[in-house]
Amino acid sequence: MNNTNPEVWTRIWNRAFSREANKLDIEREGRTVRWKKIRREISRRLGSCAGLKVIEIGAGRGTCSLLMSLQGAHATLLDNNPWALERAKEFFAQWNCAFTPVLQDAFSPPPELAGQFDVAMSYGFTEHFRYPERFKIYESHLELLRPGGLLIVSVPNAAFIPYRIGKFMLEKMNRWMLGLEIPYFRGELADISRKLDLYDAKVIGSGVIGDTLNFWLTQRLLHAPRYFLDRITRHSKMPLKERFHYFSWDPATGLDDFFGYALVLIGQKKKT
Repeated sequence: MNNTNPEVWTRIWNRAFSREANKLDIEREGRTVRWKKIRREISRRLGSCAGLKVIEIGAGRGTCSLLMSLQGAHATLLDNNPWALERAKEFFAQWNCAFTPVLQDAFSPPPELAGQFDVAMSYGFTEHFRYPERFKIYESHLELLRPGGLLIVSVPNAAFIPYRIGKFMLEKMNRWMLGLEIPYFRGELADISRKLDLYDAKVIGSGVIGDTLNFWLTQRLLHAPRYFLDRITRHSKMPLKERFHYFSWDPATGLDDFFGYALVLIGQKKKT
């Protein structure tokens, strides 16, 4: 099952996020190649976000759920960590939005939620599991969707080299904080799509240029860019990692679907 110690996630979520950090987080994600592609797929398949019922599994603060809520969706956040849902409440409230919290394990969502959602999604969640639980979470997504509903699952890409190097270095230094995390190759997501019998399924990727800059500047792979960024923004009281959001640049390229940090499986539940 999930080999990540629950205390790890409590430590992550049991801390306050500043209002400025919240603001930068949602604004940056809204500019990313990943979000623009996801939004385009939602528009093509379901139309406007307005009125959609969406659920995020292993939601944390629910950044992408908030982006959809700002466009009129009705969000439900499912997480088994109460501190994550508390942080999400603060995050949503800052933007005058609300969501339905569900404190529940991802493997056993409440039966009354089955088939109730237009979109079931997760971001950075399924990679923390081994098989067979790794696949069961996708089945949970599918169970929550109405016929024709849209599954969206974003995971780390095993072909994104800066991530692999950074994770390896942190593990060697005993500084990796997220426990079990197994990235995906595109082929694994394609196989999962076939097993779920999704239709109109595809795997898209996040922006490799923006992702590489993020890892260089925030994951300590290169020190010179961090030094110059620190000089430029030293007036700010925010940590350097958060100040990077001011300098986010995420242009789309033809390599993104193969070599960006995130791979996103998108497909629809058959209408039967």
